Amino acid sequence: MKKQPFFGIPVCLFSVFVLGLLLTQTGCEEAKGVSGLEVDPSEHTLLKNDTSVVLTVIGEGADSTLSLPLEWEVSDSSLGEILASSGVTAVYRRNAADGVNLVTVRDQFSREGFVAITQRSSD
Repeated sequence: MKKQPFFGIPVCLFSVFVLGLLLTQTGCEEAKGVSGLEVDPSEHTLLKNDTSVVLTVIGEGADSTLSLPLEWEVSDSSLGEILASSGVTAVYRRNAADGVNLVTVRDQFSREGFVAITQRSSD
């Protein structure tokens, strides 16, 4: 019986690479009249003994105001969840799984901010 090759690890590594490119690349021209939300931290690593991190929206664009309430969501609920949110802050809690979870925050004007949370079970 012929074994099929395992493609899970290369696909996962490719996904992390693409996510990294999306988070670090900028366009050729600056958009006029468009602003996003800035979140602190913009990326974070949770090691095996870390279970949560507090996320805070710190920027809302120079020419407009932030419209509450904010809506928080995670790209992969098997990796973690938004445990609680209030005002401009939210608490992200990890599950036991390793991986990269992209947290998106959106205000009532549909402006978005992103946080990449890397979870590792080894230091």
